[in-house]
Amino acid sequence: MKKVDIHNVTNRMKTFRIPHQEVCVKAGRCYCRNGIARSIIVPSHDVARNMDEAFLMAPEVEKALEKKDIFIKDSKIQVVPGEDESKEDESEGTAVINAARSKSSTRGRGKRGRGKGGKKK
Repeated sequence: MKKVDIHNVTNRMKTFRIPHQEVCVKAGRCYCRNGIARSIIVPSHDVARNMDEAFLMAPEVEKALEKKDIFIKDSKIQVVPGEDESKEDESEGTAVINAARSKSSTRGRGKRGRGKGGKKK
């Protein structure tokens, strides 16, 4: 499966649901986890890297492309033929989610991570 990078060019985070009927059935491969449809989160002015090209069939992704809220580039990381793709599915998209969380995890700590108004020990 070809890999692409999804670039968000808006000032708002984009969340794209990946519905089973529109994506998995058409692609001939299920991307759902434990029967739950997946989603892709792309922070504002950020990139979701190394996503399967099948995700571009999702209606929300197609609408965002039409509105020019996002653009697509071929990913520089390609799957090696014969490599087990199921291992990649576990981590796909999670880097984007974790990156968004790590940016906000340092808020409210004041100087040197002592917390708000915390005194030096």
